[in-house]
Amino acid sequence: MSDFAYHCNMASDGLVIKRLEQLFDVFILDEAQDISGYDFDFIELLLHSKIKVIMVGDVRQKTYSTTKSTKNKKFSNDIYKWFQHLEAKGYGELTILNQSHRCIQQICDFADALFPALPNSKSLNLNISNHDGIFLVSPCDLTAYYALYKPQILIYDKRAASKANGLPVNNFGAVKGQTYNRVVIIPTKPIEKYLCNGRIAEVESSIEKFYVAITRARHSVAFLATSTPSLPSILKWECPQTD
Repeated sequence: MSDFAYHCNMASDGLVIKRLEQLFDVFILDEAQDISGYDFDFIELLLHSKIKVIMVGDVRQKTYSTTKSTKNKKFSNDIYKWFQHLEAKGYGELTILNQSHRCIQQICDFADALFPALPNSKSLNLNISNHDGIFLVSPCDLTAYYALYKPQILIYDKRAASKANGLPVNNFGAVKGQTYNRVVIIPTKPIEKYLCNGRIAEVESSIEKFYVAITRARHSVAFLATSTPSLPSILKWECPQTD
């Protein structure tokens, strides 16, 4: 659609943008991290216009794309670079909103580690619960953990659903925008490797979806795995003994 609109504007010597200027004072774009292809070119036309443009997006949550086009790929792969490019050209001001009202600081820090080049997040969630932090839960303890904390169990795709012992699950991508007190993540093989060695390269192909899964939780994130994590922020959960 943006490809068509851009070329219509070129062919009509700018009449598309002139018409939009007559109709709208402000253009607001949410989920700006998902744009690609000719979106970049058309938005720059709007930035040249009399219309005020406001864009909001989280570069860590690019889980979708408006097109598979390779045009402007350098920006599609690094939307933060595009925001900086626009600011450098004098189109406007880039404002970093790096405060989380949802996640406690431990979860913020764990999630931020996936994107070391970006500014760190500061938690505004100062509430303390009876179970806060990042945990490793053994598969044999999942039922007991679920009974105690009622977390939302998250899976990358339906192939992992069988590991949830029949408990309700949801997909990483489907919970974007959602908030839960606690989540349990059933990790993919690459995520398990990341937990063991801390190498970001292990999860690069799905890093945004992984980030989304982690940051759904207010108080605790647990990984269902038997591996020994190298990341010091992960604590092994011990199932309480019953008489």
